[in-house]
Amino acid sequence: MVQLQSNRVMHDGVEIGQFVFEDNHIEKLDIKHEYQNKGYGTEALRLYLKNMVSQNYDVVTTTPVTSSAMAHILEKLGFQRISNPAQYDFLDGNIEERYLSCYIHHRGTADGEE
Repeated sequence: MVQLQSNRVMHDGVEIGQFVFEDNHIEKLDIKHEYQNKGYGTEALRLYLKNMVSQNYDVVTTTPVTSSAMAHILEKLGFQRISNPAQYDFLDGNIEERYLSCYIHHRGTADGEE
Protein backbone atom coordinates (compact mmCIF):
# COMPACT_ATOMS: atom_id res chain seq x y z
CA MET A 1 0.00 0.00 0.00
CA VAL A 2 1.35 3.39 -1.05
CA GLN A 3 1.30 6.37 1.31
CA LEU A 4 2.11 10.02 0.69
CA GLN A 5 4.13 11.65 3.48
CA SER A 6 5.07 15.26 2.77
CA ASN A 7 6.88 15.02 -0.56
CA ARG A 8 7.74 11.34 -0.18
CA VAL A 9 6.08 8.28 -1.70
CA MET A 10 6.24 5.45 0.82
CA HIS A 11 5.55 1.71 0.51
CA ASP A 12 5.73 -0.57 3.55
CA GLY A 13 7.70 2.07 5.45
CA VAL A 14 10.29 2.50 2.67
CA GLU A 15 10.67 5.68 0.66
CA ILE A 16 10.21 4.68 -2.98
CA GLY A 17 10.04 8.11 -4.59
CA GLN A 18 9.22 11.80 -4.46
CA PHE A 19 5.92 13.52 -5.16
CA VAL A 20 6.15 17.29 -5.31
CA PHE A 21 2.95 19.31 -5.51
CA GLU A 22 1.50 22.59 -4.36
CA ASP A 23 -2.18 22.48 -3.55
CA ASN A 24 -3.83 21.12 -6.72
CA HIS A 25 -0.80 21.48 -9.00
CA ILE A 26 1.58 18.55 -9.56
CA GLU A 27 5.21 19.53 -10.01
CA LYS A 28 6.91 16.13 -10.08
CA LEU A 29 6.38 12.44 -9.44
CA ASP A 30 9.61 10.47 -9.39
CA ILE A 31 9.53 6.79 -8.46
CA LYS A 32 12.94 5.18 -7.87
CA HIS A 33 14.02 2.95 -10.74
CA GLU A 34 13.79 -0.32 -8.83
CA TYR A 35 10.14 0.42 -7.93
CA GLN A 36 8.97 1.50 -11.40
CA ASN A 37 6.45 -0.48 -13.47
CA LYS A 38 4.78 -1.90 -10.36
CA GLY A 39 1.83 0.49 -10.17
CA TYR A 40 3.20 2.63 -7.34
CA GLY A 41 3.13 5.87 -9.35
CA THR A 42 -0.46 5.22 -10.42
CA GLU A 43 -1.46 4.41 -6.84
CA ALA A 44 0.23 7.57 -5.54
CA LEU A 45 -1.61 9.72 -8.08
CA ARG A 46 -4.95 8.05 -7.27
CA LEU A 47 -4.40 8.79 -3.59
CA TYR A 48 -3.50 12.40 -4.37
CA LEU A 49 -6.62 12.82 -6.57
CA LYS A 50 -8.86 11.48 -3.81
CA ASN A 51 -7.26 13.95 -1.42
CA MET A 52 -7.89 16.83 -3.85
CA VAL A 53 -11.56 15.83 -4.18
CA SER A 54 -11.89 15.75 -0.39
CA GLN A 55 -10.47 19.28 -0.33
CA ASN A 56 -13.09 20.37 -2.91
CA TYR A 57 -10.72 21.12 -5.77
CA ASP A 58 -12.45 20.92 -9.14
CA VAL A 59 -9.26 20.60 -11.21
CA VAL A 60 -5.71 19.29 -10.83
CA THR A 61 -2.96 20.52 -13.15
CA THR A 62 0.61 19.47 -13.93
CA THR A 63 3.85 21.08 -14.99
CA PRO A 64 5.16 20.05 -18.43
CA VAL A 65 5.42 16.27 -18.68
CA THR A 66 8.63 15.03 -20.28
CA SER A 67 8.28 11.31 -19.57
CA SER A 68 6.11 9.07 -21.75
CA ALA A 69 5.57 6.84 -18.69
CA MET A 70 4.18 9.78 -16.70
CA ALA A 71 1.99 10.85 -19.64
CA HIS A 72 0.63 7.28 -19.79
CA ILE A 73 -0.23 7.26 -16.08
CA LEU A 74 -1.91 10.68 -16.28
CA GLU A 75 -4.00 9.70 -19.28
CA LYS A 76 -4.96 6.40 -17.64
CA LEU A 77 -6.28 8.37 -14.65
CA GLY A 78 -8.37 10.71 -16.79
CA PHE A 79 -6.00 13.64 -17.23
CA GLN A 80 -6.22 15.45 -20.56
CA ARG A 81 -3.47 17.30 -22.38
CA ILE A 82 -4.08 21.05 -22.29
CA SER A 83 -4.68 22.41 -25.78
CA ASN A 84 -4.71 26.11 -24.83
CA PRO A 85 -2.48 26.56 -21.78
CA ALA A 86 -2.78 30.35 -21.76
CA GLN A 87 -6.36 30.01 -20.46
CA TYR A 88 -5.12 28.66 -17.11
CA ASP A 89 -3.73 31.23 -14.72
CA PHE A 90 -1.07 28.87 -13.33
CA LEU A 91 0.81 29.35 -16.60
CA ASP A 92 2.96 32.11 -17.99
CA GLY A 93 1.32 32.82 -21.34
CA ASN A 94 4.55 34.27 -22.78
CA ILE A 95 6.11 30.85 -23.26
CA GLU A 96 3.08 28.90 -24.41
CA GLU A 97 5.06 26.27 -26.34
CA ARG A 98 6.62 25.05 -23.11
CA TYR A 99 3.23 24.14 -21.72
CA LEU A 100 1.88 22.10 -24.60
CA SER A 101 2.66 18.99 -22.58
CA CYS A 102 0.76 20.07 -19.43
CA TYR A 103 -2.21 18.04 -18.28
CA ILE A 104 -5.42 18.78 -16.41
CA HIS A 105 -7.83 16.53 -14.50
CA HIS A 106 -11.42 17.65 -13.89
CA ARG A 107 -13.42 16.38 -10.96
CA GLY A 108 -15.77 13.61 -12.04
CA THR A 109 -13.58 12.25 -14.85
CA ALA A 110 -12.28 8.70 -14.77
CA ASP A 111 -9.85 7.97 -11.97
CA GLY A 112 -8.29 4.95 -13.63
CA GLU A 113 -10.06 2.41 -11.45
CA GLU A 114 -11.62 -0.42 -13.40
